[in-house]
Amino acid sequence: MSNNITISGSKIGVLNTGDLAKINAVINATKGSDTASIGQTMAEFAQAIVDSNHLSDEAKRELGELIASLGDQIVGKRSSPVMKSLLEGIAERARPANDIFSMFEKLSGLVSQFL
Repeated sequence: MSNNITISGSKIGVLNTGDLAKINAVINATKGSDTASIGQTMAEFAQAIVDSNHLSDEAKRELGELIASLGDQIVGKRSSPVMKSLLEGIAERARPANDIFSMFEKLSGLVSQFL
């Protein structure tokens, strides 16, 4: 399995290893499918979260958990209420960082097509 998110140096440990594994699995599972653009955007969003200087480590960990859960919804049985709730939680935590929030809006737009 290829690793789609790069974490090194002081950023190691910012996102839970289990959440990173789930996000990576979702990205790989969506390649070549109708959700490939979501997987690619999820990879970019997760990398931006790791690299952000505008989010606390706690906010980054929470975002990692929420993205991993959203990924489970994307590749599994989809529940519109659950997906909407996850998107709201991600928006709330991403909003303080404008660069991250604009990437969230792109991801949200893609996910909304499947609600």
